[in-house]
Amino acid sequence: MRILHSESSKGWGGQENRTLNELIGLRDLGHELAVLCQPGARLIERAREQGFATFEVPMRGAVDLPAIWRIRRILADWRADIVNAHSSRDTQLAGMAAKTLGAGRPRIVRTRHLALPITSRFTYSVLPDRVVAVSRYVGRYLQSAGVPAGQYALHCDSHAHLLQYVQPGTADAVMFNFGWLPGADHAVFSTADSSIPALQAALQALRPGGVLSAILYSGAVIGTDEKQAVL
Repeated sequence: MRILHSESSKGWGGQENRTLNELIGLRDLGHELAVLCQPGARLIERAREQGFATFEVPMRGAVDLPAIWRIRRILADWRADIVNAHSSRDTQLAGMAAKTLGAGRPRIVRTRHLALPITSRFTYSVLPDRVVAVSRYVGRYLQSAGVPAGQYALHCDSHAHLLQYVQPGTADAVMFNFGWLPGADHAVFSTADSSIPALQAALQALRPGGVLSAILYSGAVIGTDEKQAVL
């Protein structure tokens, strides 16, 4: 599967770091990845260092017609199956570009990293085919902000029980962000005891050609046991 990630931010922080780690993880699973950013963005520099295909497009505003046209050409020429947008401006530009490609267009995924006020409902309720929240906390915020429930579902349960909610062979993508819940008790975190069964369930849930992404962490609090067991 060919997946193009877009990011309009030029800086470097947790969101960009997570996106880069996701790129690396998906590539390790055999997918083809590319990155679309503004000129001078730190993410595009790091992506080049890791050997990813990169595209630079200035994004001067939410309705930048030259940018939409250039992104449309990139999506078509690179033959993207999915465009995964990470910030508001690139969601609007890449989403509108993808929509103009007709029935065979890339699927549009909007990843929500933060529980900050939503500045554009359009980028959650109209443009994307799916919205990915990086945690239940962020998911609950989307719900409180009025993002249509049909765009996502929240289940407070162990990730090992995935197949209780998803039929085998039906999921386009399964994404894991292991570790602890942002803003919650850091003494509570995922372990291999449930994470490995969750990954096994995800493999059963995926349709042929589907995407599995797993972000793993190590550190002073959670150690390395989960990461080593999974790898």
